[in-house]
Amino acid sequence: MVNALTRTVVGLFRNSDDFSLVFRGASTYMVIRVAGLVLNFAAQFALVRWMGSSEYGVFANARAWAYLLALPSGLGLTIAMLRFAPEYQAQRDWARLGGYMRFSMLVLTAVSVTVAVAAVGVVLSLDLPLERKLPLVVGVVAVPALTLNDLFVQTGRSFGRISATFSLSMIGSPVLLIVLTGVLWLRDAPIDAILVTAVFLAAQIMVVGAQVVNGRRITPTEVKAAASRYEPGRWIRVSLPLILFSGFVSITQYLDITMLGFYVTPDQIGIYDIAVKITGLLSFVMVSVASIGAPRFSYLYASRDLSALQALVNKVVHLAFWPIVVGVGIMILAGGEILEIFGPDFRQGETALGIQAASYVFWAATTPAGYLLTTTGHQHRTFLPYLGALGAKIALNAVLIPRFGIEGAAIAHLVVIAGLNLLLAHLVHRHLSLKAIIFARS
Repeated sequence: MVNALTRTVVGLFRNSDDFSLVFRGASTYMVIRVAGLVLNFAAQFALVRWMGSSEYGVFANARAWAYLLALPSGLGLTIAMLRFAPEYQAQRDWARLGGYMRFSMLVLTAVSVTVAVAAVGVVLSLDLPLERKLPLVVGVVAVPALTLNDLFVQTGRSFGRISATFSLSMIGSPVLLIVLTGVLWLRDAPIDAILVTAVFLAAQIMVVGAQVVNGRRITPTEVKAAASRYEPGRWIRVSLPLILFSGFVSITQYLDITMLGFYVTPDQIGIYDIAVKITGLLSFVMVSVASIGAPRFSYLYASRDLSALQALVNKVVHLAFWPIVVGVGIMILAGGEILEIFGPDFRQGETALGIQAASYVFWAATTPAGYLLTTTGHQHRTFLPYLGALGAKIALNAVLIPRFGIEGAAIAHLVVIAGLNLLLAHLVHRHLSLKAIIFARS
């Protein structure tokens, strides 16, 4: 049995079939993701210790606004890279691939800068204490860097060159944050929300600079040599419905943080932010498997090999689901002890953490659903479900947060994630005749 298992594992790293390609890519992603999560936890732990829960909460709110504005600033063009890049590579249409890459870079730079400038103007007009206003101003200035970094990450995924691209984003960012802040701490600088947000901004700018250099290295020579051809109308039509798909879970979690800022104290925001970061550990299995599988979904669908596509989907959903079930159990049973690592006050987030963790069971059970719709030309069918889910999230937050605080935000998240993912799985079955939920009958 041991020899058979060894041969199976070795085969997964040597074979060229679809599942082996996904497994190798997912394994690389998971190694980077785990390293990034460890470093992020080290950074969050250090920041909480240096700042205290209240100042950390102010910083978390500013950072949440930056990410919340950056995700829609991508206009869906970032995630649409997973649709167009594999398609153009399969067709050896280097001119359009180069055109899409250049078009995305120019448009997203212009849009994200505009959003940042507008956000700064709005924040400056708000009647907030200076210690709350300045971190928000500095945070939203990071919107262009965050938007472009996401574009580079999706480009690396599309080319199958994830090691350097993902490492810069997932490892480089927390390393720079903790090192730069640590140097200032050693020099007895006051580690408050304004300073840490400024360090966060500097780290994002440095990461994007490194991504530009790496992007030039991984771009195929055929793309560099080809004269660009542009189809902006088609690209925008496809990408705009993907705005909400592009990091929807992150959007809802950042929305929680920003809405909590209107109802609870900064220390409660800090506690909830740490709980969200802990449950985020559960996502790396699903994201690593599904994100690496997405280009293969597009390729197999374009090849009209639906039997191979269904086989790949079955393996992907099982590969993601069962580790998540184990992880959720650990989170529910030991969540309080995990939170207490950050300080005794953080144990207040135990219930919210358990509720947040439970939402991942529904996501894991339908892991490939969203990717299947967006990579097979059915992205327009996702817009209304995501828009409805976002509206429901805002409404539920407005009702539940004032009454239940951080637990209310967690309940709203669970309800919305469960409903949305079950609906997406239904759409996959209806329009693609594929099973995208783990216990559904073929």
